[in-house]
Amino acid sequence: MKKVTTIFALLFLTFFFYSFILAEHTITSILKQLDLSEENAKDHIWSNVCYSSFSYPAPKALKSLSGAERTSIVKIVGSFVESYTKSEEFAAKYKNYMLSLKPEPPQKPESVDDSKKKQKEELTKSIAEMEANKKNMTSDQQAIIESTIKAVKEQLKEIDSPDNPMNSRSNEIDSYSQASYEEQMKQYNEKLSQWEKDSNGSPTPLVKKWLEKFLDETSQIDFNAALREENGKKKFINSEYEKKSHLWKLCYRAGKGTTEAARSFVQSWLNELK
Repeated sequence: MKKVTTIFALLFLTFFFYSFILAEHTITSILKQLDLSEENAKDHIWSNVCYSSFSYPAPKALKSLSGAERTSIVKIVGSFVESYTKSEEFAAKYKNYMLSLKPEPPQKPESVDDSKKKQKEELTKSIAEMEANKKNMTSDQQAIIESTIKAVKEQLKEIDSPDNPMNSRSNEIDSYSQASYEEQMKQYNEKLSQWEKDSNGSPTPLVKKWLEKFLDETSQIDFNAALREENGKKKFINSEYEKKSHLWKLCYRAGKGTTEAARSFVQSWLNELK
């Protein structure tokens, strides 16, 4: 199967200005023409809904269809996408996705005393290991390891030194760390509360957001916009149109009839969800 690198989505319906000729249009025949399995199609749909994007597979084999055929395919593909977003499979995918977004609680800060205790334990252990290994070394190696042991012992003494800022400002450091931790916990609890609401609900709000974005980005398309050719590529004479989204340009190329059919389907679906 030819690798399809772009994402299948409802707005797959807007690219049928390329299209193709089939004796009988069904979702099975459409997917076959795209060399796309139903499983891959569902993955593309999920990616589009989840990330609010509008990418689509566009094989070179697709050719122009009549306006009537485009409208028919819009309904077939749209119905397939709508049906999948209402399935238990889609709901399960949403649940797993939300689990991956569950916020992690902040790590409780160590007090200065606890931090010092841990450092002492680690340095003491390191010294003991070096002392034990020294017995099996040559005289030259022992001299080197002795120097290292001496340096580590100095670090150990420094931990309790009155000149160490951690000792003179331990209360201040602990207070700051605790205040920072409490603020992080506040933010965490807020995020957790919102996550619990989202994860315990249905994926409908996510689907609605996606559909609303489509209607918003395709609400004012100038299908009569003039083009010019520049370095072998067609560009809008109106430079502002060049700044439009990928979806806006896609629907412009798809044509008014196809785009209106897609918008009509999306609006009807959205009305049902509301």
